[in-house]
Amino acid sequence: MFSKQLLDELEKKCPETVMIRGVLENALPPDVVDAVFDSHRQDQYQRKIMFSTIVQILGAVVFKVRKSVNLACTMYRDHLDASVRAVFGKLNRTEPVLSAALVRVAYERMAAVVDELGSAHRALFPGYQTLILDGNHLAATDHRIGPLRRMGGGALPGVAVVVLDRERELFHSVELSADAYTQERVLGLELIGWAKKGELWIGDRNFCTSANVWQLNHVGAGYLIRRHKVNVAFETVGKLKRVGETETGTVFEQAILIRNDHGDTMPARLIRVELNDPTRDGEVILELLTNLPKKFDAIRIADAYRQRWDIETGFAEVEKLFSGEIPALGQPGAALLAFCLALIAWSSMGVLKAALRKEHGHDKIVEELSMYYLVDMLLRHNHVVDVMGGEIDWHGHYSNLTPRQMANRMSRMARQIDLTVLKKNKRGPKKRLPKPKAAKNKPHFSTWRVINNIA
Repeated sequence: MFSKQLLDELEKKCPETVMIRGVLENALPPDVVDAVFDSHRQDQYQRKIMFSTIVQILGAVVFKVRKSVNLACTMYRDHLDASVRAVFGKLNRTEPVLSAALVRVAYERMAAVVDELGSAHRALFPGYQTLILDGNHLAATDHRIGPLRRMGGGALPGVAVVVLDRERELFHSVELSADAYTQERVLGLELIGWAKKGELWIGDRNFCTSANVWQLNHVGAGYLIRRHKVNVAFETVGKLKRVGETETGTVFEQAILIRNDHGDTMPARLIRVELNDPTRDGEVILELLTNLPKKFDAIRIADAYRQRWDIETGFAEVEKLFSGEIPALGQPGAALLAFCLALIAWSSMGVLKAALRKEHGHDKIVEELSMYYLVDMLLRHNHVVDVMGGEIDWHGHYSNLTPRQMANRMSRMARQIDLTVLKKNKRGPKKRLPKPKAAKNKPHFSTWRVINNIA
């Protein structure tokens, strides 16, 4: 009874933090995490330390509840029948396939809640679920492992290719490699192998290969991929036609036939954008390949490709908001698990935002909600929930709720969030001015003198 009363009080005072805690508990309760381990493990096994315990310990660091794995172990010392060294051993041996499976399972359970809320973003193209594909090399770690101590340069613990469900604002799936030199297109091909009819895959030219576009077309999925100059062979059909203007440039379209290694061809569309301003790489022409039907015009398709930056924004927020790349974790297995838990943490905020959109209006949340203020509030209230919530049976309150029950609870708490303190401070576009160069004989100056116009 006391646990229920305390939870009700926290839901009123810290609703956003309780929502995140509840979503994570519902998405990855211990029994589900251990079932993932049993289903996907290759060489690992469980004895004294369950995989769910490892996920909880590392999760406390990733979610910034504790500053290190050692400190996180103290949170669970009553549940640990092993030493901290044994925890690190288990953590370091985590197989990448297990980390990837956690992301997929968490996505499926969170997506069911978002669907019950009925507040996913409007589709870019009706009839298609938009999936955005991109790679991410994990940041270099400290040289704490013996073999690394005499090595110069950055120690890279792995590489990931990640898929974002744009409409639900959740990370959909991930393919991992402990070898940081693995090509992203190899990992991307593994993910595209899971593609289904009714999906639209958006990716940059790293993923523009004949194998990828043929696989997507074969299963009835759509693709919108930036053209690679070498990896896809095609022949043109008819002339390149100008179709109009977008904010970024002039759009042209041409029908093409894409060839495979066996000489077979399939119809596709080449969308060419002559940019008003060059890209950061200095390019002024953008070419896109797509098999989207003619009912979607080339200008709309060119604009839709700009949504590829949604996943870049997601990566940036993951980096800023969570400890997904921990310098002390040099072993690839541990580093990749931390990264995947950060992806799951970011997705939990997608569920929170879906509840806010339902209760406060889609456009209001999209245009006015400040992620910076939201995360600041979450971090401040985390400590309160951590201290006061020690007596709460989170597992009993959230892990067994159905998607509909979770959606109802999320909606109830979303109504209690004061959006006035989470509103963006809008400003005009920044004017980029050339950076003044210092004189060789005067590399510094007194700020006080400049402000007061004193020579």
